[in-house]
Amino acid sequence: LNHTTPATVVAAGSGSGTNTLPGFLLRPGHSSGQMLFSSGSGGELTSSIEWATTRLRASSSEGQLVMASKAYFGYQSSMKGSRRFDQTNIDILRGQPVGLDPTSLDTTFQQYSWVFTLDDVRPSAEDTTHSVWQSGSRAAGLSWTAVSGSSFLLTGSGAGIKKFTSPLFGGFDGFDITEADPLANRIMGEASTEKNNNHTHILNFVL
Repeated sequence: LNHTTPATVVAAGSGSGTNTLPGFLLRPGHSSGQMLFSSGSGGELTSSIEWATTRLRASSSEGQLVMASKAYFGYQSSMKGSRRFDQTNIDILRGQPVGLDPTSLDTTFQQYSWVFTLDDVRPSAEDTTHSVWQSGSRAAGLSWTAVSGSSFLLTGSGAGIKKFTSPLFGGFDGFDITEADPLANRIMGEASTEKNNNHTHILNFVL
């Protein structure tokens, strides 16, 4: 957090060393530049922000699965250790504001929510009948594909891990929210195809 406000504006902090935190509650009148500071001569207090991300499956045993091959690695929409839908998915994956193109933003202000590959799935050290996903396992030579090759990971006689999920974000489901019956036949013309009529494309997909 960068600011130019003198450290004397927010005082009475406590802590060790030169970096301290405010010793009282900040009020709405305080600017963002007054939230963190250094009371000594060591300069500003530095900090980092961790943005919210969707959850990834860490182990094939999650959810009390007996067969590791039944596990879908990658994105998980439920709370860890539960089958309940995590409501934070809605905020994280909701559509962007009108007119905002995420790909046009300065890359300085962008980051990946997460990076996933089945190449990072490795044997579990705690349970030999299951596998775990850990970023960097392939590079460290610990993953199934690094030790036994890709075919071993995918085949039933091997690890049998060949399924993963990934969320969709932004966009919409294709239905016209102003139409009471978005699948009405009257919306389709005689010459409608999947390429020139979105309704036809959705209907064919549903069927």
